[in-house]
Amino acid sequence: MVTNIFKILLLLSPICFGAKVYLDMFDMIFFRTGIIVLFMASLIDKPRRELPRKIALSIFVLLTYCVIHIFIYNFAPVVMMSFMNLFMAILGFYILYRYVDINQQFKKFILFAALLNLLFFISQRLGFDPIFNIKTYLGEEGAFLGNKQRLMTYFTLIVPFLPYWLLFIPIALGLYTRQYIIFIPVFLMLLYHFKGRHRIGLGIIFLLFCILIRQHLFGSLAFRFNIAWQPVLKVFSGRPLLGLGLGNKVEGIEVIGSSFLQMIISLGIASIVWLYYIFKYFWREFNIPLINLLLIMCIEYPIEIPRLWYLIIAIILFSVIKKEKEAV
Repeated sequence: MVTNIFKILLLLSPICFGAKVYLDMFDMIFFRTGIIVLFMASLIDKPRRELPRKIALSIFVLLTYCVIHIFIYNFAPVVMMSFMNLFMAILGFYILYRYVDINQQFKKFILFAALLNLLFFISQRLGFDPIFNIKTYLGEEGAFLGNKQRLMTYFTLIVPFLPYWLLFIPIALGLYTRQYIIFIPVFLMLLYHFKGRHRIGLGIIFLLFCILIRQHLFGSLAFRFNIAWQPVLKVFSGRPLLGLGLGNKVEGIEVIGSSFLQMIISLGIASIVWLYYIFKYFWREFNIPLINLLLIMCIEYPIEIPRLWYLIIAIILFSVIKKEKEAV
């Protein structure tokens, strides 16, 4: 039952919405409700595997550190809410790792939800919005994700699940929207597919493309550095050991633009040690969806988008299961 419910959640989470409910709030409620339903299903389901001790230990350390943060920041509501979301995500991962049937087909549910978002995005660009009653700014349409940047971050995470013959779709989307981040998974997939001289040629093409869009790349990095990263790091320098606290934001900065940086400034430099442990666990066992997620987290904020949480859990879940199966 856990497996079937997870399929439904992967399908619905990127496309469902609540009328007259703030988008992020609805996504958060949907996520928490889904975790509760997964827990209910696990009570009548049969366990398939035990969580690896290394992963269990890393989760224990992270949650212990976060509990300490709750006391340090005097049970601040934003810290408590962020901790609750993190705990629910870990609980969902734990339930799925123990009960999900990895032999089932999850990819088609992920891709079908992506197709519905793509069709919705096209209809918005054509001037027809069958879902939302508000008119978005021209060029900022984002289908069910709300805006173009979030939508393209979502599509970027989806690309590794596509068959190679469909890679022209993310290429066309990247060129059309000028959101070139989507070329990262395209390059990773082609790099994995080609061998020998073809890889060298692919590397040359990628380098030439980067040179061609250098003004866009430099402008994007400069915008992030000047508007978000530099001010955030300046505030963080005052509390480097413990960080600013889970969920706390620097005044005037809504989004940092890097999930890794968000974690470090929230939990302090001690979180770097935890991240090193996780990277060491996956060393030599990375797969394209996971590598893609980690690269995107460096320059975008997928972890801060509640609508993507089930997809992110799926990417991490399948990576851990695959690694443990290969280690046996």
